[in-house]
Amino acid sequence: MMQRIRWALLILGISVFVILSVWNSGTVTVQFPFMEDRELSLSNLLLITSAGSFVFGSIMTGWMLRGARKAKAAKEKAAKETLRVEEPKAGAAKEIEGAERSPLQS
Repeated sequence: MMQRIRWALLILGISVFVILSVWNSGTVTVQFPFMEDRELSLSNLLLITSAGSFVFGSIMTGWMLRGARKAKAAKEKAAKETLRVEEPKAGAAKEIEGAERSPLQS
């Protein structure tokens, strides 16, 4: 169900982007600091901005997921180490003075 919702939102977003790009075909002046002014069509500016936002969002999502996977692996490793119980040695009862042997140890 969630996959269908994602696809519907993706198709809706692309449709809105295409409609806005077609309607806004006029030219605009883009001013960057320390660079000369550039004349771009508004549709190209929207395309560049959308592509840049997508790439940035993908990188940030990948970075956050990688950090979550590393944290989960570290947590699992710590849990395994705390749950590890050492087995008693075979001659442990002999080492303690006065300790009696149980019938199961004979």
